[in-house]
Amino acid sequence: HDEFSLWFDIDIHDNLKNKVEFKNPVCECGVHMIYSRTHVSYMNDTDKNYKFIRTLRKFVNSETVCLSLNGASLVGLISAKVGAKKVIYVEPGVIGKRILESYIQTNGLTNSVIIVPDVKSALQFKNDINLIINDPHFTNAILPWDNFQFGYKMKVLRSFLNPQTKIIPSSCSVWLVTVEFLDLHKIKKPLGICEDIDLTIFDDLIKVSVVISK
Repeated sequence: HDEFSLWFDIDIHDNLKNKVEFKNPVCECGVHMIYSRTHVSYMNDTDKNYKFIRTLRKFVNSETVCLSLNGASLVGLISAKVGAKKVIYVEPGVIGKRILESYIQTNGLTNSVIIVPDVKSALQFKNDINLIINDPHFTNAILPWDNFQFGYKMKVLRSFLNPQTKIIPSSCSVWLVTVEFLDLHKIKKPLGICEDIDLTIFDDLIKVSVVISK
């Protein structure tokens, strides 16, 4: 088990000699090793995927050469499925590449999808690329604005590409809300005894971290 899920081997036999041993259900595909449960859920969001499909069908045709800047996305595979001539995927991770290759093989897209390790490697196709697609939801993003790395990658690419190259998405909006946290200044206040439990060991740890951070 892990912090999110449990599995059980239930013994239904009275005689232990007849007990059947079940293997621990370990993920072997790699998806759950590098993608969070949130990202797996996001990839399986049907409404979102249909929106991608409808948009890509407007821009993708038999002459389209796509560059997908997010290997942890299905957008590139969808582009190939709706008829793109070639799709170049940027995927730096070994496991991520292996997952993509399994999807490519299963969906019969071997001849239309290429995987490269970084943006620089994708520049070898700069004369052919006429569409850049991106799913702005990166697996290495910790904070929401970390997903703006799409824009940073575009800064590298833009000067090398044909000005007529289409970019999807081409803009974004940032939504903010102001919040007030009461007592947030007490985050490092010693706890002492709570519910008859002595937490002074934790208090000492907090004091050390405060000194180190200063």
